[in-house]
Amino acid sequence: MKRAFLLTISFLMLTGVAEAESRKGEPEAAKEVEISARVIAISADSKSMELFDSASSTMIQVNLKQLPKAERSALMLSSVRRVSVSGRASTVAGRMVIEAQKIVVLPITTGENETSQNTGTDNQR
Repeated sequence: MKRAFLLTISFLMLTGVAEAESRKGEPEAAKEVEISARVIAISADSKSMELFDSASSTMIQVNLKQLPKAERSALMLSSVRRVSVSGRASTVAGRMVIEAQKIVVLPITTGENETSQNTGTDNQR
């Protein structure tokens, strides 16, 4: 009797763990978001980018596939450092993923990469 009870409890625990593991890779319900963050990388095919949100210390993947090709190409060729992204966000495997609907390049604020700003000829004193 004790053995049957322990086996039943063990089975239920294993079933719960297996169910939780199988849901790990599934995306959660998407929400509309707008976030401003620093650009870490843009993929060579210009279909995704990586952002870092310093306020929450979070890496964010942004899918750019929904944007027009001309907009993606312009983003790829620019020296963008910060962007504001609007779109549908979901969590996939514990990581935030945004399906971008709109991207706005933000100006660099003072204190961010001052050395790269001062290397050009535009900053004559």
